[in-house]
Amino acid sequence: MSVPNRTTDFSEQQGWLTYATNSDTVDYLAQAYLLALSVKTNCTINKFAIAVDKNTMECITPKQRLVFDYIIVIPDSKPMHNEWRSWNITPFKETFKVESDMIITTNIDHWWTAMQKYNICMSSNVRNYKGEISQDKTYRRLFVDNHLPDVYNGFMYFRHSQGAVEFFNVVKDVFDNFSLYRDTLLDNCRYEEPDTDVAMAIAAHTLEDKCYSNTLSYPTFTHMKSGINN
Repeated sequence: MSVPNRTTDFSEQQGWLTYATNSDTVDYLAQAYLLALSVKTNCTINKFAIAVDKNTMECITPKQRLVFDYIIVIPDSKPMHNEWRSWNITPFKETFKVESDMIITTNIDHWWTAMQKYNICMSSNVRNYKGEISQDKTYRRLFVDNHLPDVYNGFMYFRHSQGAVEFFNVVKDVFDNFSLYRDTLLDNCRYEEPDTDVAMAIAAHTLEDKCYSNTLSYPTFTHMKSGINN
């Protein structure tokens, strides 16, 4: 299916979205396929959309097409720079946007209901392999130094709303003008280019919008980076 036009109705009420643009060293398409299979296996709300560039599109196999409900072609760009498009391309009024290198191991349909009161709800309490909330800030010094919200886009929710439009517009601006943010607004910035967590944390901070929950234990995920797992 082609990308829905935002001047028309959304195709579905709820569903999942991931980005998978293959690199020279990583087959993100294969990862997204396993993610989609895990969603289809464990969740009742399991419509699945994948966003790919034209080169990755050509690699999609017939068996993968049977699992992906929506295949959306996006322009080539630097890694992660297309994720500001999420609201524009999602076929769903409510979206779980997740990174492709994840796997869902249980039914989490109940997460939808609790997150509906937010325009944006990102993970803020990631866990180590023991299931413990990680307090490690090895990869978060920029967040600490600049008092940015400690959010992770690895698993996030957003819904059709003006708040979501404004949020993703700021994310786009951060990617397009990061040198300005880096040189004039951020202390001790260690990035030449932002990753998606940085761009979205700046957007959440700029808009002063509540983009995560202090009361819910989710959304969350097990983060396998070595620092978090000691």
